[in-house]
Amino acid sequence: MKIYLAPNTANIYDINQANELAAGLKQHGNDIYVFKGPIKQHHSDYRPTQFQQSGYNERKVYQEVNSDILIEVNRLRSKYLKKNVRHISWFQDVRPSDYKKLVEYANRMDPDDMIYLLGDKKHFGFSSSLHGIKCLLSGASVRTINSELRGPKSFKYDLNLLGYYSSFKERPPLPFLSSRSEILLKEILRRPKSLVDIVFSENIQINLDRFFYDEFFVRHEVAIKSKYKPLTGVLFEPDLEEIKNNIDKVIYDYLYIEIPRKLDRNLLFEKIQALYYRDKKVIIAGLNWPESFPSSPFVSKHVDKPDELYNSSKITIHNNTHGLGIHSRVLDCMAVGGFVMMHPSPHSRLPGGMDSTFEPDVNYGLYSADNFVEKVEEWLADDERRKKAITENKKILLSKHLWEHRAEQILRDLK
Repeated sequence: MKIYLAPNTANIYDINQANELAAGLKQHGNDIYVFKGPIKQHHSDYRPTQFQQSGYNERKVYQEVNSDILIEVNRLRSKYLKKNVRHISWFQDVRPSDYKKLVEYANRMDPDDMIYLLGDKKHFGFSSSLHGIKCLLSGASVRTINSELRGPKSFKYDLNLLGYYSSFKERPPLPFLSSRSEILLKEILRRPKSLVDIVFSENIQINLDRFFYDEFFVRHEVAIKSKYKPLTGVLFEPDLEEIKNNIDKVIYDYLYIEIPRKLDRNLLFEKIQALYYRDKKVIIAGLNWPESFPSSPFVSKHVDKPDELYNSSKITIHNNTHGLGIHSRVLDCMAVGGFVMMHPSPHSRLPGGMDSTFEPDVNYGLYSADNFVEKVEEWLADDERRKKAITENKKILLSKHLWEHRAEQILRDLK
């Protein structure tokens, strides 16, 4: 079969993931092509993308797809895709504005097409009775597992936290207040086509900084901050009835995703800082961290080789607002012989949850907001216990969590 893959974004992480899955599919004799980025912009993406480049024609790209199967991350089937091409949607993130569309699409999609989630439906707030949606997890590379990184170690750090810090900004003082209509007028004057985007198109891009004092923005910022409980591994149900237009959609998606992530990372920063003051060797690395905590001596920019950071740390900290444990960060860390700690989640035993494969306080360390420092120190003091977990985790990865296993699942499901 000829299979095309389109990643979620054009960043190196998403491209590498697509290439690993492609390699697994290729082992079964399939002809594979991986796009260098997504074919279409997500309908609620507020960041600049290649889609703003002149001459880009989404419709033409889809119409020229001549494969048997197209796999897209975080995208539903395009109306421009040829009917004879089977489509697989793999949702690794589900934004509030995706919910209704995803449910409607699942109920009417062609039986030859498929939808995957990165975990169980409950992780993302969908009813367990919803048909047509399956689970496809991330995977580990057998090459990484068998690499020299798993050899004798010289630990540089006691603990690391690798991941981006939310781009959500607190409102600056003494603002120049504007009504939504005034803001939109400025957007239209700055970029005339934006009026068409706002009224007719789902592919709307706005400067969210201009909406910091918008009534809808402020009200839902306060509501989300009050509803979300950090490091609990569960998100509350989004208030979809409040979304009345495209501007609301972009704002609510942004707040619902970024605020919980920031609350989690803020709390982890406090806990890791406490360990730093106890003379532990710690590092936090990722986008936006240095700009947000410029005076912190243990904060660094994003590392180019995360495997080396996992391997040179005694403990890697993982958190996820949905409670997903079988995450690429976790599998990548375990693949190079690293040890992971994660918070609990009410969905931890469902597919995609940590406890669906690994046993807490045996294969990985379990922490909470209340006992983080104590649990980290407990695991740091027990080298043999960590080594035993690392050895056992390698066996588990090789038996059920390779990219080859994900490729085999897709090919089985396609039959």
